[in-house]
Amino acid sequence: MDKFSANGWAGIRDVVLGIFFKGLGADLVSKQERIAAGEAGVLPEAPIPWSAEPEAQAVAHLTDSTFASAVIAKKFVFVMFYAPWCGHCKNFKPHLIQAAVALRGKDEVSIAAVDCTVEKLTSIQFNVTAYPTLALFVDGQRIEAEFEGERSSYGLIKWLNKYVQSLGELERPC
Repeated sequence: MDKFSANGWAGIRDVVLGIFFKGLGADLVSKQERIAAGEAGVLPEAPIPWSAEPEAQAVAHLTDSTFASAVIAKKFVFVMFYAPWCGHCKNFKPHLIQAAVALRGKDEVSIAAVDCTVEKLTSIQFNVTAYPTLALFVDGQRIEAEFEGERSSYGLIKWLNKYVQSLGELERPC
């Protein structure tokens, strides 16, 4: 039998898709195309967790087991409860990272994030029902203030400055 033959529907489908399953042409079709075509046994690649991204190291990534100790370790802890698939969360991530980098030298302030798709107990405990949920913890207790700032690093630091007077004057980035 010729390795390019198309016997029946499955053979035609495989030839049309460029997948020959006999070792020839398996690289011709991307994994996404193979998944979309319904090829059995092809799993999508898991996205890299935000906590594993190099630029995200300025943000404290909290888990169910580390949350309580982290929010009492600093006087002020700003937490973004997020879901990795949420577009608003994805848009706010770089701003949260920039704010965390800008506040690195402030001993009493920490910027943190909780992945609610993984850390379910913490998200239930704090009644997180929408993403992102932005919360400020002072001395380990969540305060009732809603984040009303501009969704940028400048807006976040400006809003935090209402509670943490030691942040000082801010210059608006260009």
